[in-house]
Amino acid sequence: MGSVLDGYRNALKDTQKAFAEYRQSALLLKEPVYKDAGPGGLKYFLRRLISFALAWYTAIMIAKQEGIFVSLDLASFEMVQKFRSPLLQLLESGSVDLCFANEDEATELLRSEDKAGLEAALEFLAEHCQWAVVMHAFE
Repeated sequence: MGSVLDGYRNALKDTQKAFAEYRQSALLLKEPVYKDAGPGGLKYFLRRLISFALAWYTAIMIAKQEGIFVSLDLASFEMVQKFRSPLLQLLESGSVDLCFANEDEATELLRSEDKAGLEAALEFLAEHCQWAVVMHAFE
């Protein structure tokens, strides 16, 4: 058990170090995302949003390089609706090993595609993820 904890602690230190280096190289701002930036506030928000997206993708790539499994919870119907395109890109990249979703989230994922619906979503997740868990409502 001690070796598992030591391995976890070492991996956590390595991840924190890698992210700190990334943060420094990407020159991420340490200011809060939601602040009144006055004129040009949208540009500020978009720069921050892009920085978060880069950090997210960087974290996933570091995990994959280290042989760590990556899991993703689609979170909510609204999140899938708002971020469908980047979620599809991420899933299609094969970087997600395990995906959690409920029936509504899975269906929403492919709503605008030619093949929409729960069956299509299940096929999509099966094709792009090693494992997928889709919770179906009891009727």
